[in-house]
Amino acid sequence: MKIDCLIPARAGSKGILKKNIFPLKKIPLIAYSICVARQSKFIRNVYVSTDSKEIAEIARDFGALTPFLRPNYLSTDKSTDREVFIHFLESQKIIDLEKSDYLVHLRPTTPGRKVEIIDKAINDFYKDKNCSSLRSAHLTKNCPFKWFKIEENYFQPIFKEDSGLEVHNMPRQMFPDVYIPNGYVDIVKPNIFINDGVFHGKKIKVFKTDRTIDIDQLSDLERAEDDKMIIELSKFIKNNYGLSFNSL
Repeated sequence: MKIDCLIPARAGSKGILKKNIFPLKKIPLIAYSICVARQSKFIRNVYVSTDSKEIAEIARDFGALTPFLRPNYLSTDKSTDREVFIHFLESQKIIDLEKSDYLVHLRPTTPGRKVEIIDKAINDFYKDKNCSSLRSAHLTKNCPFKWFKIEENYFQPIFKEDSGLEVHNMPRQMFPDVYIPNGYVDIVKPNIFINDGVFHGKKIKVFKTDRTIDIDQLSDLERAEDDKMIIELSKFIKNNYGLSFNSL
């Protein structure tokens, strides 16, 4: 089974300029995802899909493959994961790269990962022949069943019961546990999102993880500087890559 990793990393970012290569402990953010993926005993190749020559060059410095650039129209705020992954597969075919049976999806904005957890996710996914994809998520205490949206300047409950029961006023203990996808590790099957028209399919395998840092604002980077896992990863990267980090 040919398992590859794809890391989407466009140049544009509103919260942090050049976020995907912003230095975290003097290491470009994307390097954390590349280096963890390269340690996996299951992942064959690590690819980066980007519209930026600068990101592509940095990605190659850390051992990722960047055989083509993504077009600008697939690198906007509204570009979907499915579009990006289909472009990767089509480009893979055009330049005669060996096709991927499964794709591990790692986002560069989630730098604090352990390779053992990545490999466990791949192993769990492979053993479940019925699942269409796998997504990592963590338990949240926030209860969306009690949330509101705004319509014409008035609150309207997001969830409505046909019986007229006020769901948003029920005790939190009455609702099931809720999990938030967190980007730690996702795995998709090309034949599913190409043929079925939906990225993750209808049978998304559960993969529970602890809550992890997601880099969106500068305050997230500040928290990440003191994160134990990121400190360990940064030491590993600096010890194993012959690069000058002082200039980053």
